[in-house]
Amino acid sequence: SIETFIDNPGTPLVTFALSCEASGTPTLALSHERYKPLGSAVSQSPNYQIPICVRYPTGTGKATKRTCALMTEKTSELPLEEATSCPKWIVPNDGATGYYRSKLSAALLAGLQSKAPLSVPERLVLASDLKALVNAGHAPLASMLALVPKYAASEDDGLVAAGADLASLGRLVEDADEPRYRRWLGKNFGKTATRLGWKAKAGESSSRTALRQTLLSLMIFQAGDAKLSRQGKTLATAWLADPTSVDANVAGLALKVGAYAGTVELLDQYVAAIKATSDRSRRRLLLEGLGAVEQPDLVKHALNVMLDADIDVRESQRMLSSLAGKKSSGHLALEFVIANFAQLSERYGDEMGKRLARVASSQCDESRSDSVQTFLRENIAAMEGGERASEQALETFDLCLAWKKSVKLPAKL
Repeated sequence: SIETFIDNPGTPLVTFALSCEASGTPTLALSHERYKPLGSAVSQSPNYQIPICVRYPTGTGKATKRTCALMTEKTSELPLEEATSCPKWIVPNDGATGYYRSKLSAALLAGLQSKAPLSVPERLVLASDLKALVNAGHAPLASMLALVPKYAASEDDGLVAAGADLASLGRLVEDADEPRYRRWLGKNFGKTATRLGWKAKAGESSSRTALRQTLLSLMIFQAGDAKLSRQGKTLATAWLADPTSVDANVAGLALKVGAYAGTVELLDQYVAAIKATSDRSRRRLLLEGLGAVEQPDLVKHALNVMLDADIDVRESQRMLSSLAGKKSSGHLALEFVIANFAQLSERYGDEMGKRLARVASSQCDESRSDSVQTFLRENIAAMEGGERASEQALETFDLCLAWKKSVKLPAKL
């Protein structure tokens, strides 16, 4: 029934296995379970009822066939009746309209990536599925990263953006791997990011505008592009002098880059600008900008904003969340919250104070496990209604650790 499909928790993960007997019809063996990321303690795997449509080559010229079925049991079979030989590929989610993750054998995945004629939506689903499979431990990171060069070279802005999303590895990259990772990013996205630059072209599409921000962020914050960073800092300085002088579409990113590449003096200009304006959107951009600070001394300087009585803590929370979520500043954010918890919780109030659990949940370093658990147990769980917030934060922390332990950058990019 439709209720079975809608009401069951989670997302179905459907496994496709192709069987080709010498004298029989090629058949897909299907099985499904609940999708679970690495480290998940969820054990329930409901019996979903899933509408599934696949596409495959018939073996006659370039002809293809779409076949659909309603999967009502945990396992079932789907005959590929029109296939005159064993298909070299199948599209497991024809038209990208199905609500499920697809898991293919290595051979079927290779065929899907290299031989199947895929539409843009189908390519986007392929990228999304592969990322989900990597995060669940069902596929190696290399299989996902193999998509990046093709997507990065696409003429479609959405595919380039999807490639950038796959390439954005953040915390996964160890310090020793940073140089080769940065070179790889530059090889795939550097020219496009430089060509797009910081200035919009007349009549450009909304997808191009969004892609500009995506690629500039990737190249500056993860690839360390010095030229693009200097340009962004210049725009940040111009914005501080006159917010109307900078394109609103890149102003927020420019302010992040300014803080990322900035000085104590520049950060103080941000804080002064926050206090000087009643425009909430401008204060938001400035506080989000402060969340991009990278150098430890500047991170500590920025965190003091959380204790500034002239700045609403409900707004500065954005900055704290950003700093807590980064490899370079996460531990400093946690140390700051632990050291100043009494004052922060008083500023937040009982209900909002539970949000401080997110600082702990944003950590992704096993060396911080004791600090995270102690903070959650002694501070968050002790609040009224805080036990649930503490448990959720610890679960998020554990999931990130499991992912980081299991997913490693391949030896060759």
